[in-house]
Amino acid sequence: MKPRLIVVEGADGVGKTFLCKKLAKQNNWFYIKTPPTCLLKTKCKNPREELFRYLEGLMLNAIVIRKRLNRGETVICDRYYLTLLVDLSLLRIKLDTSALENFLPKPNKIILLEEDYETVALRLKRKKKKSKLENKIIKDKQTYVNVVKLFTKKNKDYAKSLA
Repeated sequence: MKPRLIVVEGADGVGKTFLCKKLAKQNNWFYIKTPPTCLLKTKCKNPREELFRYLEGLMLNAIVIRKRLNRGETVICDRYYLTLLVDLSLLRIKLDTSALENFLPKPNKIILLEEDYETVALRLKRKKKKSKLENKIIKDKQTYVNVVKLFTKKNKDYAKSLA
């Protein structure tokens, strides 16, 4: 089987990590999370700083992913470029990402997960550490609906650029 990059995207609490880990184990694929766990340990002062940490993680993961693909492995990635595009929109930050898009290995498949709001809210409530967005989603169903719509729109735009 030729090496493939499979990306799983979606709003917080939809089950990305569970699905990625399960598929990686069942199929002997390499699992990677964006941003890498080592970067998650650093505290961010604000959403903008968090966004740049995500960008740093994306770049680091791109190097690892490329190496794994070159070795003939299939890689399954928990969050990737689409999350960056959604976060930029949510934070209303204008950033030209075209150079980054050319640097990142292109996914062979993007799986966009959705889940009903009640399930997502319940999962997020159980988390010990929550982001501001996760807290907002718990309190307001419309926030979740808007994030899902944004992922869907950005996914369509990104798919066009991959074609």
